[in-house]
Amino acid sequence: MDPSLSETPLAGYTTTPQTSQLLDELLSRTIGVFILGTFASLILYGICIIQFYGYVRMYRVDATSIKLLVYAVMILETVHTAFSIHACYFYLVSNYSDAIAATHGVWSIEFIPTLQAIITLVSQAFFARRVSLIGPRHQALAIFAFVLLVGSLVLAIFMTVDAVHAQSWYFFFDKTQWITSCGLLLAGVADFALSSAIIVGIRRSRAALPRPGSTRLDVVKLYVVNTGILTG
Repeated sequence: MDPSLSETPLAGYTTTPQTSQLLDELLSRTIGVFILGTFASLILYGICIIQFYGYVRMYRVDATSIKLLVYAVMILETVHTAFSIHACYFYLVSNYSDAIAATHGVWSIEFIPTLQAIITLVSQAFFARRVSLIGPRHQALAIFAFVLLVGSLVLAIFMTVDAVHAQSWYFFFDKTQWITSCGLLLAGVADFALSSAIIVGIRRSRAALPRPGSTRLDVVKLYVVNTGILTG
């Protein structure tokens, strides 16, 4: 992103009540929201590590394609976490006293939307495959969800391109608000469709129902974690 801010409301920044209020509003919409999102993503990253550890121990005889898919998701999640940490360090440590730096982007935060969309596409591809195996009628649903995820990825790429060429966050969010909303909507609909289909399949299968000795935690894991609702 071009750091030049000659055309932004903060050009020639001086400490006045008006500019301070404008900067506070901008920071709350950008860095503040990003930090909260990073905190939440770190929790989900911990869940992914637990799932990955359990998979490596319990499913050693899985097909190579499934193993590669799991490893790819874990690597992408790790890169995504590293990008988020780098962005937080850039704004809160390297440029903590630079008010203008907070109004333009850094490479790590600019590529996060595309990276997140790739992670979603790769991880949901596994659930789409599971849905397609339920029955012939579910194959159309799996294809529909996959197309939605591809559309979300395309929008994320457009968002990254706009972020690289934008002059400041002030103009970027006003320009790309519709892209963000549409991308999240497509991914959300795809995740809901796949998770719902898997839940219905689980409930219809007597073999997948919780055993008499199962705890409530086992039920939560079955219907929330294993169906992709939580990490989708």
